[in-house]
Amino acid sequence: MHAEMWRERLHATPQFTAAVDDLWPYAVGLLPEGQRDELAARVSRELPRNSLVQGKERGAHTKELSELWDEMTMVRRSAPTGAQW
Repeated sequence: MHAEMWRERLHATPQFTAAVDDLWPYAVGLLPEGQRDELAARVSRELPRNSLVQGKERGAHTKELSELWDEMTMVRRSAPTGAQW
């Protein structure tokens, strides 16, 4: 309800439109290909070109994320199996 109220207030502003345009390929990338048409129909938007979705799909990660993931999970990986926190 909170998000819907903000959407109603901001939907006509250029900033909101630009943000939705920027995030649309990421939203499409969250779904399997078979469900993308339904999402586009529900929100009355065209599906982005495949080139815009590539790299934004679930499970697609950049090299930088791999490096960060290794660093951020170092402590967990160093703990003995079954350790309690």
